[in-house]
Amino acid sequence: MVSIKKFINSIPGQFLIGGITLAGIYFFSNNVSNTAIAAVVAGVPIGLPSTIFVDNSKVSSYSTNLLFQTFLLLLVTFEFWFLFHKLNYNKFKGVGIAMLIWLILSCLYVFFKSM
Repeated sequence: MVSIKKFINSIPGQFLIGGITLAGIYFFSNNVSNTAIAAVVAGVPIGLPSTIFVDNSKVSSYSTNLLFQTFLLLLVTFEFWFLFHKLNYNKFKGVGIAMLIWLILSCLYVFFKSM
């Protein structure tokens, strides 16, 4: 059991978990008629189980920052939905704009949080 825990906590182990998650999103969204399954996989709160990788002394701060980022993710996901469904942006432009806004707001958050 110690070797499994050690592997999961390693960079290759974490990379494998992330890769399986992305592959699952791709598979379920393109090969299963119910795209809600893909959305459930994509909506896995990866930041929450990642808490086990955070040192105990930093969990409180990490979880506070994770909460803010979760709200920000909700905001930019809604923004993408609005751009795609209501303003008829193509998916690439909509995702690009939403990700740019996420990046700007995240950088601002980190900047002001460190002041």
